[in-house]
Amino acid sequence: MTLIPSALVLLTAICLVVRRSMVRARLRRQEGFLEISPRYRSFFRQMGVTKAADFLALPGETPHIVSGHPDRNVARITLTMNGESWSAFLKREQRITWRTRVGNAVAGFGLVSRSLREVRILQALEREGLPGPEWLAAGEDGQGRAFLLVREVPGVELRTVLVAQKQPKQRRRIARRLGAALARLHTAGFHHPDLYAHHLFLDCGNDAIHLLDWQRAGLRQALSWRARCRGLAALHATVDDALASPAERLLFLRTYWRSSPPLGVSWQTAVQAIEAQARRLLRRRHVREKRQPPAPPQAWICLAGETLCVTPLLQQRCGEQAPDLLGPYCTADTAAPSWRRCWPALPDATRTLLVQRTQPRSSRLRWPRSRRSPMSPEQRQAALLLRLQRHGITAPQVLALGQRCQNDGRVTSFLLTEPLAPTCSLEAWLAYRARRRTQPAALKRRWGVLRQAGALLRRLHEAGCYLGFGPAGCGLAVHQAQGRFDVILASVDNVTPRRRRQPRREVRDLQRMQQVLRSAGCSRSDLGRFRAGYRGSEGERRTVGVGRLVQSPPVGVSRPVTQPIKQFPPEGESFWRRLLWGVRRWRQRPDWPRFAGADWTERIMDVALTDRFHAKQGRSTGRWVLRSLAEDRPQRLAVYLKRHYEAPWWRGWLATLWPQRNWSPAWREWRQLEWARRRGVPVPHTVAVAEYVGPWGRLRSCLAVEELAGMVSLQEAIPLAALRQDAQSFRRWKRGLAAEMARLTRMLHDRRCFHKDLYLCHFFLADHDTRGVPAEGWRGRLYLIDLHRLKYHPLTWPIWKTKDLAELLYSSGIIGVEVRDRLAFWRAYRGVGPHRPRCSWMRWFILYRWRRYRRHNARRQNALDLWPYIGDSRPQYESRLLS
Repeated sequence: MTLIPSALVLLTAICLVVRRSMVRARLRRQEGFLEISPRYRSFFRQMGVTKAADFLALPGETPHIVSGHPDRNVARITLTMNGESWSAFLKREQRITWRTRVGNAVAGFGLVSRSLREVRILQALEREGLPGPEWLAAGEDGQGRAFLLVREVPGVELRTVLVAQKQPKQRRRIARRLGAALARLHTAGFHHPDLYAHHLFLDCGNDAIHLLDWQRAGLRQALSWRARCRGLAALHATVDDALASPAERLLFLRTYWRSSPPLGVSWQTAVQAIEAQARRLLRRRHVREKRQPPAPPQAWICLAGETLCVTPLLQQRCGEQAPDLLGPYCTADTAAPSWRRCWPALPDATRTLLVQRTQPRSSRLRWPRSRRSPMSPEQRQAALLLRLQRHGITAPQVLALGQRCQNDGRVTSFLLTEPLAPTCSLEAWLAYRARRRTQPAALKRRWGVLRQAGALLRRLHEAGCYLGFGPAGCGLAVHQAQGRFDVILASVDNVTPRRRRQPRREVRDLQRMQQVLRSAGCSRSDLGRFRAGYRGSEGERRTVGVGRLVQSPPVGVSRPVTQPIKQFPPEGESFWRRLLWGVRRWRQRPDWPRFAGADWTERIMDVALTDRFHAKQGRSTGRWVLRSLAEDRPQRLAVYLKRHYEAPWWRGWLATLWPQRNWSPAWREWRQLEWARRRGVPVPHTVAVAEYVGPWGRLRSCLAVEELAGMVSLQEAIPLAALRQDAQSFRRWKRGLAAEMARLTRMLHDRRCFHKDLYLCHFFLADHDTRGVPAEGWRGRLYLIDLHRLKYHPLTWPIWKTKDLAELLYSSGIIGVEVRDRLAFWRAYRGVGPHRPRCSWMRWFILYRWRRYRRHNARRQNALDLWPYIGDSRPQYESRLLS
């Protein structure tokens, strides 16, 4: 089957599916989309939660809105199953933009939301046995909202473990476990751009490491060093110097280095690249926030459908009276002004500040698909207060927040805060103290306040906030409690937040602050103390220490050997040598010369093979049984030798010009076998590989792989199992086998890599496994061979995916395979969930190619049946048919 007709049929099928999708768009919009994990379907069915809207309406125990993301929030809920209560996290997306959908489509997940992208990654982690949260359900309600429900992972956050654990032996053990886990994750091709310290959880009970927040993660064929460096630098930047010493960081990196395949860089270059990337990341405000010590989560309790959000502190003070107390502020009064400010008192007589605003619904707020989410000024002020809280700046505390759209189009919003205890502005306090400088204690308090003011200004700049210096002053105040004077931020009306740091505004704030202090009666020595506090705070920032890894390792931590990078051509093998005389390169297992001899590269292309020998189209395959040349310990080694005698002329000349590339089929297959083994696909072990380049553009190669002793192909194993087992056991055996085949196939296809010869004869199984289901399960029991055509297709992947599945369907026409077995494979391959539109056209195209394979092979078989009536021998006749 040629590529052009397949592409035309694919385009036709896509057009039909698009037309069908447009017709059924309204129906799908009403019904929504829902996926539930098979282990929890009956549980949610008993709860009566069967639609996406039901999951979105699940009550949260302590839901908290993620800071900086007004369109997304996370709620913690408690569920009871079999008399046992356990917690889960419900991630809600209130609005899905087309920018999000297109970005996910470019990443290879389709036009889906962040929630569905994350659940695809969690399913891939589950298929490959990698640590990750357990997903329960995910979907969209058809009204622009999506959700993801995941179970709470056991364990404690990494930073909390490092703070509590003081034993050096246990800390080194944590570093090794973490390095090995991240190396395994990166080797499998999973890229997590948010690899921060607060996303890592350690379960000390079973030594498991869980990584959270996969909504921006991706799955790639191979993770480049640049992506690996980005993740390692993010983790290095968000772990404070006080939590991990340089020796422990080096131990983690050494374990990661030794558990990873060759990365193409030296050790020193890798360490310097990680540190440089960490410094660049620390310029960002949100990365510096994640470097702060572990803090209690910012929790919101959502009432009245998220129209009213209160903090647990207010809920504890007011109890069930919170909705009745704050409900009137969510409604607009026609006689009330558009903006008002009042000081209501809570039931415990606490004095609070409430700001209410009513504004007409603008065109930007009226359009539901606007570029930015409709945030009221009160929401922005609450976000600012929470940002200051994360940076450890004392400011008024947020108690409640509300926003509601009225029927007439107006938007009513309010913010309830708890102001600090009675304070005095910094200017007034300094002006009053300027007249009382005689006592040493007063001078000491004054100098301490000035240093605190400088430190507070520096923390504001670290948080990306800048002062406005309005008529009310700078906003700083002095608070006295228990004989101690502290400088706090009394009001945020004059504070302007910015996403990125602005050095010019920092200099301007520093100059204007000194002018304010000078007008309050401060002398030059007082201003010097203020500047000392500002500069001293800079030294306390949690950005120091990122450059310590460049130094020599501490005592007890050895530096790993640089991973070898084979330079080709070797010294002395120039272009003219390759062109006129030819060169060769090879790789071998250490014990291979004991069987084949030290000069095996000179004679292996001419070795005569007769056992299971097959030759066609310039290549041959045969079984080669070797005996050890050592007389003291005679051993036996059986390999399959694949030799490629001919190659296209353009490949030979390219290999002559650029020999460092993998132009020969044997060398490419060796690379692909190593790649598949690192991803967890069971493949035969490579014994030796050789490539012969030149002379005059000639290219030959060979590959020796170890025989899978005691194994048979599925084309033989399935009929054999049908004879050895009873009907019920054989059906259960086939169900597990189909699930494992689907898992291996999906592992390749998820990375846009395709086998192109995916027949049953290329899956191998141990002979004793045909007698029943393996006791330890099917994982790792099924081997895949013949990967010489495996290739990465990031753009034309639908064509090659249907080719692989059609070939597997065509080869399933053997004794013991029924229709239910093919359906079991298809269900396991496409995953859980309802029938998706993309699966319908894929299934149709697979069946189309399967029929073409049947017709093509039937014509060939009919032609071969006529060979006795023709004068040619059968090999000659077959070669004529193939030509």
